[in-house]
Amino acid sequence: MSIKTNIIIEQKYLEVGHTFMEVDSIHSTIEQKLRNRKEVYTPADYIPIINSARQRPSPYETIYLSSDDFYAFEPVYYKSIRPGKKAGDPCVNDVVAFQYTPKGIIHYKLCFQDEWAELPVRPKRLESLPDHPKLYTGPIPIEESKYTHLQELKELIPQDNRPFYENLLHK
Repeated sequence: MSIKTNIIIEQKYLEVGHTFMEVDSIHSTIEQKLRNRKEVYTPADYIPIINSARQRPSPYETIYLSSDDFYAFEPVYYKSIRPGKKAGDPCVNDVVAFQYTPKGIIHYKLCFQDEWAELPVRPKRLESLPDHPKLYTGPIPIEESKYTHLQELKELIPQDNRPFYENLLHK
């Protein structure tokens, strides 16, 4: 995706024993806004709450995703993303961050303070970029028992919001 969009993508993981990340302050701001707002009946109701949780320097941007927005990514350029090659070398679960570049190179960090290091495995050369299939063919059905429970709770929400729950796909 980094190659097709010509952007650098960074993927970060929590370090063991260090549970604070920048995104925690975003979650906290949204939670504070939610305390003052009790009327959340559908997932779409979160969008105005999130957008209004911060005004400066600018409101948070929200993108409402559907099942159509997810792709099945298969290993294309790299057989492995392990940062080491032999026993005793770092493993994937030692990595705290990956960086994907538009040139198809993957960098990693074993500690957030480290400089980016290039994976020791070389990417495959490809003639063209592969198309990735959609991960889902439609909305993901929920379990029958969950659907039944939601139908029972439906009486507690306004009439205008009930079709969302009535139209949920279920097994």
